[in-house]
Amino acid sequence: MRSFTKRSLVDGATLGDRLRTLRAEAGWSVADIGQQIHVAPKYIIAIEESRYRDLPGLVYARQFVRRYAEALATDVAMAMDIFDREYQVVTQAKPSGRPLLTPRAQTEFAWYRRHFRLIVAAFLILTVGTYIAIQAARNFLPPQLVVFDPTGDLSTTAMNIAVKGWTDPNATVTINDQDVQTSGDGKFNESIDLHLGLNTLKISAIKKHSSARIITRQVLVETPK
Repeated sequence: MRSFTKRSLVDGATLGDRLRTLRAEAGWSVADIGQQIHVAPKYIIAIEESRYRDLPGLVYARQFVRRYAEALATDVAMAMDIFDREYQVVTQAKPSGRPLLTPRAQTEFAWYRRHFRLIVAAFLILTVGTYIAIQAARNFLPPQLVVFDPTGDLSTTAMNIAVKGWTDPNATVTINDQDVQTSGDGKFNESIDLHLGLNTLKISAIKKHSSARIITRQVLVETPK
């Protein structure tokens, strides 16, 4: 049986802002949380300030973020999804760091001059073909789907809940097989009625020729005391 939590990632500009807020609410210092999850305080600070280049590689960075989210009892999957997107943005521009090559004698490039047009044509064909293949593949891939609220499984005494999220603008969204209206940029906000006991919310996004991407949330409705 699944466990339920009422803690969630609070609003913030970045994942680091949200984790810092939860840490402060728990009354922990950077040193406290670093000791608990066995991560150096300087890496905790780097995560909170979104300085992902200062972390020792992606594998370790993901482990640090996962431990941090688990220690704060927040939604780990949501934290990792936000981290992956932020990490890509922060680290996508990388300097090549390659030394300049010493050119060889000009006579060694005679073949290059003779076949220049053929090389350019082959490059263009390869580029266009790759682009077409990527676009075709995207039509069959499931759309992106992010559920902002609820961020994870939870328990409540309320008899309805707002389901908020985002998907690709051209995707169709359903909740428990019922169509949900999305805005022009793919956002949705739907109020769902609940019943006492365990409720399963199946949020699905699908494009015309793709398979569906599905996220489920379990909501336990308890009788008010």
